[in-house]
Amino acid sequence: MSESHHGKCPLGCGGGVCVVQTIPVRTIEELWAPRLQGVLQLAPPPFQSIGLVKCAECSFTWCAPPWEGTPELYRALSTSVREYYEEDRFDFRVARRWIMASDTVLEIGAGAGHFARSVTCKTYTGLETNPAAVATAEVAGQLVLDQTVAQYLAATGDPLDVVCLFQVLEHVHDPVRFLRPLVDRLGVNGRLIVAVPADDSYIGHLANCPGNLPPHHLSRWSDKSLCRLGEVLKLTLIESVHEGVTEVPSQVQATKIRDCAMVTLMDALDAVLHREPKPVRRSWGDQILLKIARAGAAPLAKCLQARPMGIWGHTVAAVFRR
Repeated sequence: MSESHHGKCPLGCGGGVCVVQTIPVRTIEELWAPRLQGVLQLAPPPFQSIGLVKCAECSFTWCAPPWEGTPELYRALSTSVREYYEEDRFDFRVARRWIMASDTVLEIGAGAGHFARSVTCKTYTGLETNPAAVATAEVAGQLVLDQTVAQYLAATGDPLDVVCLFQVLEHVHDPVRFLRPLVDRLGVNGRLIVAVPADDSYIGHLANCPGNLPPHHLSRWSDKSLCRLGEVLKLTLIESVHEGVTEVPSQVQATKIRDCAMVTLMDALDAVLHREPKPVRRSWGDQILLKIARAGAAPLAKCLQARPMGIWGHTVAAVFRR
């Protein structure tokens, strides 16, 4: 990693930052092409490359300059990726443990309202900016509004008991600025429940994964950066729990375990060859290593599936209290 002049950590740390990798925009477009041909070209960014920058103190990683996903990108993902809005998930199950029947709950990025159908609380409101998802939630009888956080908070002054963000924060350019008005609206003992892709798990080392790159994911969250988030928002972290690699729907379990196996092998090859892992790996040498890892992933995946204990999966959920 190289020294950077990309400013300070968005989580307010005072230490240095480093550029993990500088990635050409064209490369990201090529990685997306098999799934979403031409979607990124609808709103190309005004720059040719983007840097992934990491805080040396809290390990929070973000993109600079920011490149946020367009409504067209999320609309295309929600229609082409079957599990983009899953009906029941690990993070939903964690959140339900911290929500009481007397609570007022606000969910940001509510999608089609799947969490609303599974939680017992006094009142539930979801916010979602994908009109198609809002329409699906309305048909199901869930209160999901096509509003921004600012619009919702301006329209109501009522305190909140719980604010939930499931797989949302990694899409936000300035997470502290985004969350602070929501935290301010929490009542005494109010809870902020956040779930993000776990950068400490295999997903953080999975190469050439466009879904974990801008403009889809603008940041990467480790356990250390989640702890730092609580500190800067003056919240107490009361639980942080990782999904197991097999705690996913059966139709995607094999893919997740195979990815985990491939990352395990790539990390071993990198260690032997003294190579530094990178989010995007396109050189001829990288391609050879990736082919070797793919060849060995299938038998290793069978071993991991037989003994998955202690292997972290895609998601980490954190519960904070005011």
